[in-house]
Amino acid sequence: MAGSKSKKRDSLARAIVFGDAGSSIEELLAASGVSAEEYALWLGDESFISQIETLSAHAAEAESARVLKALSELSKEGDVKVVRLYFDLLDERRRRCAEGDAFSSLHEELWGDM
Repeated sequence: MAGSKSKKRDSLARAIVFGDAGSSIEELLAASGVSAEEYALWLGDESFISQIETLSAHAAEAESARVLKALSELSKEGDVKVVRLYFDLLDERRRRCAEGDAFSSLHEELWGDM
């Protein structure tokens, strides 16, 4: 039973973060097999909220990497605004990693020595 609850929580957390942006919470609950009562209880559970926050941070970091790669390609065309934005974002990522950001290992995996 505990394994089933854990799977449902994981499924719902992933659906909330990665699911279709147009889906309602009721649709996400139904797809995850979670009742509205369970969901209401989990909203008060710090570990569930933390799980959603962690997944969201990873999703944002991955999207940030894709944006930087796209800007890198555009900057090769010489658009000054794109070049400036690219280097501003790259500097911010480096600063966050130097400060011990929790996702510095993900940064290294995606960007290497860049």
